Amino acid sequence: MVDWVIERDHAEGPTISLHADNCPGQNKNYYMLGYLMWRILSGRQEKIEYMMQIPGHARCHVDAGFARIKQLYRRTDTDALGQLTEVVNQASSTSQCIRYPTLTWRDWKGFLKTYFKPLQGIRKYQYFCMSRDHPGMVVVKESCDKAEETFSIMKSNNFQFERGHLPQVLQPGGMSAARRRYLYSTVRPYVRPIFQDETCPGEP
Repeated sequence: MVDWVIERDHAEGPTISLHADNCPGQNKNYYMLGYLMWRILSGRQEKIEYMMQIPGHARCHVDAGFARIKQLYRRTDTDALGQLTEVVNQASSTSQCIRYPTLTWRDWKGFLKTYFKPLQGIRKYQYFCMSRDHPGMVVVKESCDKAEETFSIMKSNNFQFERGHLPQVLQPGGMSAARRRYLYSTVRPYVRPIFQDETCPGEP
């Protein structure tokens, strides 16, 4: 999803600055650093900064947007995916629902772990920077007033990425028969009849 947003809005920008909410499991992982470095090494950007919010000061507009969606969702009858799309779009002037298959899902984890290695102690750092001037190297800081440290995250410093070198596309696995039976027996009874065909197509 990050790749889709950057390609849509910042594909040609020489510099990108990203802010994250400091969640260690979701944001501070070597797959994310590997992805950003891949953008540098494949010639997509010249410099990328990745900055974590200070603990205790992590309020952001994205979270506020989700809260607006939840507030409207609680007050709205939502029987089908199309109605949920409308809830997201109407929640605020900045909300925009992106429905599958708008995105192309790729095997980013399998792709990135082939070329990049973990950054030891990644969770203690708040600031990450990578640039074309120092390929494969990540500049990190524990906070804005701490000294910079530099680490290599490449498994092979001699490897060169081509711009068209992308992970393989992941095909959706679909819904198992057991899952369909579960939804049909436990969820479908609560869906209004006019929406049942849309929510449970091909029911057993």
